[in-house]
Parts: sequence; structure tokens; C-alpha cells
Amino acid sequence: MDVKNNEKLENENLVKEMTLGQKIVEGRKIKKLSQEKFAEKMGCTRQMVSRWELDQSVPRTQKIKKISSILDISIEELMGEKYSKNNTSNNSTSKKPVNIKIVIKNILICVITLAALYLLYCGYKFLILNSISSRVAKYENANNYHVTIESCINNDINGKKEIWYKDGLYKIIETYIANNIEDISTLYIDINNGYRYLIDNKNKSYSQAKLFSTEQYDNGRYMYSLFPLELIKENSDFKQLTFYINKVFAYFKSNSLYLVINNENIQLDKDTLLPISQTILLKENQIVQKNCNKFYIELNNVTDEDVKVPNDYTKIN
Repeated sequence: MDVKNNEKLENENLVKEMTLGQKIVEGRKIKKLSQEKFAEKMGCTRQMVSRWELDQSVPRTQKIKKISSILDISIEELMGEKYSKNNTSNNSTSKKPVNIKIVIKNILICVITLAALYLLYCGYKFLILNSISSRVAKYENANNYHVTIESCINNDINGKKEIWYKDGLYKIIETYIANNIEDISTLYIDINNGYRYLIDNKNKSYSQAKLFSTEQYDNGRYMYSLFPLELIKENSDFKQLTFYINKVFAYFKSNSLYLVINNENIQLDKDTLLPISQTILLKENQIVQKNCNKFYIELNNVTDEDVKVPNDYTKIN
């Protein structure tokens, strides 16, 4: 009995040590098939069978399955233990179940977290903008002020606008600078009577014209209209706007408040929140240009003489 078991083990070990080609030869002989007949059943040439048996070539997966079927030898036995282990490993990996509940739970946590962060961010923007707009809005109807606005490109002044306002009367002087040459225009506006006066300082004369609309000048609002758009409360629904503003960031520096909105750096006076400067970065011909408006605002310092057309100027019809 022991002799038979030993012979069986020796045969099994012998089979395991045989190459694939040797196993095909052995199986073909057991089935009493010549190379030609085996090749015919396999649907290939005798030369291909010869190459397999000499281990000069390895059959493809489909051919291995067909060899297994014709010779009644399992694929595991043909390919050896290596195939069996790899096959088992692949099956165990592929059959590993995916916990759908955990995946859905993780996705929901991510969505909720992102939504919460987004709402916090929008709330932060809304609080900043609403606070600033409500405090700046009190200057919409300022009755007495003098404003100077300097326009700069890369810190070089290229224009200046000065506004004096009191009791429905404006004086506006605009200066444009190009190639170191100044072009100055002076304008008086009388809201009370609905007229505008264009001044010729050189000839000490002026022309008078009827105002078609006083909306932007009424109640001293002209200064207010020159503020950065984000700070004009009446023109913006801040609850809606906060969802579209790319970036809002506020910080203090040298007793001034800086507010970054939509890539515009707006400097505000810490106490009054009146604009001090507004900076916009522009890219022109691949060169970054820093455009800036600097605001200088004085309240309650304008006299009656500042906003009246000079008596010695001649009216031109």
C-alpha cells in the first residue's frame, strides 16, 4: 500500500516538475494523438504544436483552454502552482465586495462640509460688505465737501478731479495729463436751477446750458457716485452680490482699513470708511499695469465763494 502511495506521489511530483511543453507531449501520447492530429483538433499547424512542445513558444489563453479540453488536463495542472495562486488571488480581489453605504456616507460628508464652508464664506463677505455699505451710505447726501481724486498708472499721476459741493452748487475741475501737458476744464453745476456752466479761464468767460438730468448730482450724490461700485449700496443687492464676488478680504495697516474686492484693493479710512484709494491690476501687452485712484475727502469746509461762478466772468451765448 505504501509502495503505491509513494509511486503516486512521485508521479504527481514528476508532473509538477514537467514543463508545459512536456505536459502537452505526455497528454497527447496518452490520448494517442500524433502532432498532425492534435494540430488539426487545435486548429493550428503542426509546426506550432512542435514549438509548444519544445517550449519555444507559449500558447495563448484561449489555446490553453482548448489544450486542457482536448487532453483532459486541468488548466491548473498544465500551468502549475503559479497559475493556481495567481488565479486564486485575482478571484479573491475581484470578489471583494464594495461597501456602497460607506462610499455614499463619505460623499455626503464631503458635500455637507463643502456646503458649510461655502455658506460661511458667503456670510463673511456679506457681513463685511453690508457693514461698509451702510456706513459709507451716510455720505450719499453729504451737503458740504471737497474731494480730490488722483488717477495713477504705476504710481504716475495721469489725471486729477476736484469737486466742491455746497447747497446744490458744484464746482468740478478736471485735469488730464499726457506727455507732461495738462488739459484743464472747469465746470459749475447749479442743481437748484438746472443749469451747467462751462468755464473758459483763459478768456474769463463761460457758456450756459440746461441740464437734461440732475439725478447723479442731486443732494450731493456726485461724490458718492465716484466711490468703488461695490460700496454703492443702492446699485447693488449685497445678498446676491456676495455670491459672485471672487475675493473679499479686509485688514488693517497704518490705522487704515484695506478691503480687497474682485482683485481691486480699496483702502478706506478706519474711522469714517471713506475711500482713500482704489487699485486695479491690468494686463496690457503682457505688461502688468497698476491703476490707482487716490481719494482725498474733506467734509464741511466749502464756502459759498468756492461754488459760485466768478462775477467778473463774461457769459457767452
